[in-house]
Amino acid sequence: MFQKLFVLLTLLFIFNIPAYASELSCVEIHGFASTGYIISDKYNYMADSKEGTCEFNEAGINFNASIADDIQVGMQLYSYDLGDVGNNEIKVDWALVDYSWKEALGIRLGKFKTPLALYTDVLDYDMLFTPAILPQGIYNQYYREGIKSVQGADVYGQINMGIPGIIGYHFFYGSINIDKEGSLAKMFTGENGFMEYGKVENLIGTRIKWNTFIKGLVFVTSYLQSDFSYEIVTPGVISTIDYSQSSLRILSAEYSIGNLTAFFEYQKSIGDISIEVDMSSISMPVIKDQNEVDVDTYYGQLSYRFCKWFETGAYYSVNNADRLEQSDDAPDYADWQHDMALCARFDINDFWIMKFEIHHINGVSQVLDHLEPEDYKGKHWTAFAYKTTFSF
Repeated sequence: MFQKLFVLLTLLFIFNIPAYASELSCVEIHGFASTGYIISDKYNYMADSKEGTCEFNEAGINFNASIADDIQVGMQLYSYDLGDVGNNEIKVDWALVDYSWKEALGIRLGKFKTPLALYTDVLDYDMLFTPAILPQGIYNQYYREGIKSVQGADVYGQINMGIPGIIGYHFFYGSINIDKEGSLAKMFTGENGFMEYGKVENLIGTRIKWNTFIKGLVFVTSYLQSDFSYEIVTPGVISTIDYSQSSLRILSAEYSIGNLTAFFEYQKSIGDISIEVDMSSISMPVIKDQNEVDVDTYYGQLSYRFCKWFETGAYYSVNNADRLEQSDDAPDYADWQHDMALCARFDINDFWIMKFEIHHINGVSQVLDHLEPEDYKGKHWTAFAYKTTFSF
C-alpha cells in the first residue's frame, strides 16, 4: 500500500513539475523491454529450461527531471520474469534525489543503483553488453534483485588528476529489503521452504574507478560490507541464519582498442555465518552452528565489433563455492561451475538488438536447489539463450 502511494505521489510530482515553476527543465522519459528464450539439456539454467522457457523477460520505464541547475529527481518502475520469480510484478526499482554540487562532489539520497564492479549500476542498459546473459560468477541473475539497489545515501564524484588520468569514486551507506517471494528467497529456501524475513543492514560500500592515462584502459576496485540475516521455515523446522560483517571485494579491468574490448573481473566473498535450527515443534533440540564463507569467482571476456550491425564475443566464467547444505554423496563438481559462452549480437537499428549465445558448462555450484534438488546427472552440460531488447 505504502509503495503504491509513493509511486503515485512521485509520478504526480514529476508530471506536474512545469505547473510549479516555468523555468524547470522538462521531464526525460526512457525505457526498455526485452524478451528471450532459454533451453538447456541436463540441468535447469536459471529457470525451468530443460523443456525450454520464454519466462526470461524484463521491462522498465524511468522518469528524470531537473528541479534546479544542480538538483535532479528521478525514479524507475521495473518488472521482470525469470522462471518462477518476478512474474512481471511492477516495483519501484529506484527513486532518488541527486544533488551534484561540483563535478568532484555530489550526493544521492533515496533508493539508488548500487555502484559496484564494472556494471552493477548499469545492468538495465542491455545495449552496452554483448552477451544476453552476463557472466553469472559476478552478475548472478538471482542476486540481482537484492544487490541492484540500496536505500540510503551515496556520496560520489570525479576528479581529474591530470597526466595520471581521471578518478571516479562512490562511498555509500544503507540497507536492502529482501522480497520474501523473490529470487534471493528462492535461492536460499530451496524446494520446500519459505522465507519468513530477510534484511541487509549496516551496508557500507565503495567503488573507485580509474580511467588511466592509457587510452581505453580502466581499473575498478569495489568493496561491500553488510550484516545479512534471514529466517527460513520448512515443515517442522525454523532456521535463522546471520551473516556477520560479510564482505565482498571485486577487482575489475577493461581495455578497449579499436573494435576489440577485453574485460576481467575477480570477486571474493567472505563472512562468518551463525546458524540456529529450531526443531522444537517436532520435539527435537535446537541446533546451533558456525560456518565460514569463502567464495572465489572470476571471468574473462573478449568482444569484437565487425561492423555497425554485428558484434561477437566470448567469456569464461568460474565460480568456486562449497555448498553449505549439500548431501554427503554430492559429487565433487557440485563445488564449482565453469561457464564458456559464445555470443553473437545483431543491431537491427539504434533502438532494437537481438542476441544469441551458447553455453558449455562444467559443474553445478550455481544450479538452484528449488529448480534441481540435488539431482546430479554429470558435470558437463549445455544451454542456449536468445534475447531481444528494445529501448527508447
